[in-house]
Amino acid sequence: MGRGGSRISVHRSKASDYKAVAESFFNGAEVASAFGYWNAAAILQVHTAIALADALTIKLGGVRCRGEDHYEVITLLNEFAIPDPKKKKAFDQLRDIINHKNWIAYSGQIFQRRYIDKLAKLLERFRAWALAILEN
Repeated sequence: MGRGGSRISVHRSKASDYKAVAESFFNGAEVASAFGYWNAAAILQVHTAIALADALTIKLGGVRCRGEDHYEVITLLNEFAIPDPKKKKAFDQLRDIINHKNWIAYSGQIFQRRYIDKLAKLLERFRAWALAILEN
């Protein structure tokens, strides 16, 4: 996963900080959407999912991914996630969200509400799964 190794140790108590960061991104996405800043909303939705995934790996395994390859968090999550029939679907949703990251950030595409609404549905489902674990 990118430079300097694939994971770093993080004290499990820091999971709540990553969750708070995720909530900040999520709230920012909501505000951006309310004002029609679709590109900002989209990138904040992606970063919400990534921060939630980091919070999960920290809570469950005391580690988080390091580097630029956000897909690695799915592999890492798979090592620690509680057996759950919804896990595969949640991982698929996270993968779909991450798939959008570079396009949103670097394509120069001007996004419209309908695109953000699709991404928001993916995030809503992944977020619900992640929060259920984080709040346990």
